[in-house]
Amino acid sequence: MKRIIPPLLFLAGAVAGFLLSRHFAVKAPVPGTVTVKVDTLYLHDTLRVDTPVIVERRVVDTMTVEVTDYLVVHDTAFVNLPREEVEYRDSSYRAVVSGFLPRLEEMEIYRKERVVTIETERVVKARSRWGVGAQAGYGITPAGFQPYLGVGVNFNLLSW
Repeated sequence: MKRIIPPLLFLAGAVAGFLLSRHFAVKAPVPGTVTVKVDTLYLHDTLRVDTPVIVERRVVDTMTVEVTDYLVVHDTAFVNLPREEVEYRDSSYRAVVSGFLPRLEEMEIYRKERVVTIETERVVKARSRWGVGAQAGYGITPAGFQPYLGVGVNFNLLSW
């Protein structure tokens, strides 16, 4: 009877280990598939131009303005004023202003949101269930079943 108990304990431990490995096994991704992680960042920025630079100033048209004098003599005079068009430009903005002596005092540009996407890829490699590792348990020796510590070839039931 004493010779039957160690093999039965070993067999019961092996069956329990097999059943527990099926229950607690981590579901690993299928080997060869590609996992893609996408990070999206939304940016809102404001561009403020305090002293714009004139790129081009040109006379587009001449307009006639009526000037009336009521103080001394009821008189009317016509004055020709140039209507100008001024263009301001930089690497990040463009503005055109027109009129009599046009001047751009200040300009703010509100850019729409810009999306920056960062993608990383990872290929899942197939893991071998066979390996070499440390072992502990019962082993068959010339003296019968005895506790065993050693290094050997093993088949992985659990992987993490």
